[in-house]
Amino acid sequence: VCPLGYACRCRCQSAAVCLGLGRRAWQRGELQGRQGRAGTLPRPVHWLHVPKCGTSFINTLIHLPGVCPGIPASALVDGDPHTGAPFKPLDTFWETFPNLEAVCPGSFFDTVELGKHDGLGNAYDAYEGRIVTFLRDPRSRIISSFHDDQHDWPYPTPARSLLEYAEVVQGCAVRTF
Repeated sequence: VCPLGYACRCRCQSAAVCLGLGRRAWQRGELQGRQGRAGTLPRPVHWLHVPKCGTSFINTLIHLPGVCPGIPASALVDGDPHTGAPFKPLDTFWETFPNLEAVCPGSFFDTVELGKHDGLGNAYDAYEGRIVTFLRDPRSRIISSFHDDQHDWPYPTPARSLLEYAEVVQGCAVRTF
C-alpha cells in the first residue's frame, strides 16, 4: 500500500518513489505520521506536471478531503477540444480561481505556478517528500505531443516526421526530474 493509502502498481524501489514522495525522505522515516488518513496528502505538495501527462490529474488533487475547501465539489478542470478554441483547460481553471491560495490554503507550494510545465531543477531538495506527478507511456506522450502542434518542439521549423520529432524530444519526463 502506498503512503497515501492507494494500491501501488509501480515498478520502482518503493511506493514513495512511485508517488514522487522521495526515496531519501522515505528511508529516513520523515514521512512517518505525515501521510494522515488514506486519501489525504502531506501538505503542501508540489505538482510536477510533465507535458501531455494528465492535466486532469489536478481534479484528483483539488478534490481530496481538506485540500481545497474553497473549490466546489462540482468544479472540474476540463476542456472541449471540439469547439475549435485553444484547448487549455488550466487557463480556464486559473481564471475561475485566480487566488488559489485562498481556496486551497497551505495545500500547494506555489499556487501561482501550479500546473506549469517546469522541471524541478535545483528545487528538488525544497520539495523532497512532497512531490506528486502523473506519468504516461512515453510513446503515447510523444505521439500526443506531436499531434498537439508539436508541443515540445524546440526549433522554429516543425519536425518533418513523427520519428524526427521523437528523436529530439525523447526523455522529456526524465528531464523534468
